Amino acid sequence: MARTAIIYETQTAEQAAAVKNLMLILGAGRYFKTGEFVPELKDTYDFYFIGGPAGGGNPDTRLTDFVSNNLDWLQKKRLVLFALGTAGTASNDSFAPLHEMLGGAVLGKEVINVANLPAIAEAGLRVKAIRDDGDVKLPAPELKQHIEKLLEGHKYCTLCTGHGDRVRGTAVTYKYHDGHIYIICEGAAKFANLILNDNVCISIHAPFGGVGTAGLQLTGKVKILDPASDAYRRMMEIKGSDYQRLTSLPWIVWGLDVKLEKAEFWWAEWRNRGIGPKQTYHFE
Repeated sequence: MARTAIIYETQTAEQAAAVKNLMLILGAGRYFKTGEFVPELKDTYDFYFIGGPAGGGNPDTRLTDFVSNNLDWLQKKRLVLFALGTAGTASNDSFAPLHEMLGGAVLGKEVINVANLPAIAEAGLRVKAIRDDGDVKLPAPELKQHIEKLLEGHKYCTLCTGHGDRVRGTAVTYKYHDGHIYIICEGAAKFANLILNDNVCISIHAPFGGVGTAGLQLTGKVKILDPASDAYRRMMEIKGSDYQRLTSLPWIVWGLDVKLEKAEFWWAEWRNRGIGPKQTYHFE
């Protein structure tokens, strides 16, 4: 993941809060007012998000001065511009002077309504996607091998479920097989979420061994398997579990079949190899 610097100016507390929230979403970086950033930091950051208030259709003069004074190296960076305002006070015209100076270095532009928190969050996610798209990617088959090696080398995970304001995170054992995560468990509060929302997130437990420890976050859709179903019996075979013993217990042991859709693999070591530390794989 590229390190990010937000270069900004604000005129109100609401605008300053919006910038802070954007930094929270982008992560792995810092935010600086134009007077706080020094050129010696330019190579500390790979991606720049530059903007501020845009009333009257023009950017803050402090921003235009910053870009003009640092144009030689900014033109070699990847960056996105943003304009802060409320509904109707900022538009794409606000970017024209900055965009004209920066040219092809500009990968996107965001008009952000600082009074609309969901809109701020969505803008942050769009910019994050642009930034992350610039990372060097592993070939999909090689990435899948890394993912499956980690999945097959562990047996504990956290299953995260949610619906509305209700969220749960449950530590469970799992078995990975051919793009699926299989889990057996008793009924509990998590099922109040699962019967209403089949989208789940799974993170893999691994002993912490320092900043080089790999991490894996998975998303997918879950099916609840009844012990009387053929799918449940097949899951028992895959897991190597004793079907007769489990179905003879005085409580029901349900099955969960999570069809994986996406894996996000984090490993700091990849940065040392010239590869983006976050790699994303989409299952078929």
